[in-house]
Amino acid sequence: MVRRSVAEQNDELSVIGIDDFAFRRGQTYGTIICELERRRPVTLLPDRALDTSRAWLAGGR
Repeated sequence: MVRRSVAEQNDELSVIGIDDFAFRRGQTYGTIICELERRRPVTLLPDRALDTSRAWLAGGR
């Protein structure tokens, strides 16, 4: 459901929220990045690694 509502990447983001979640409870975890002003998900990252989040924030979107 979240994957279907991921926002278009055209808009500039000013306020984001980053949290982790489970793809499968107790087994596979990922990171969700949301645009807080419009309350919508921006992207799902495949893991909870700090380097993955840093790369996305640095412009590897």
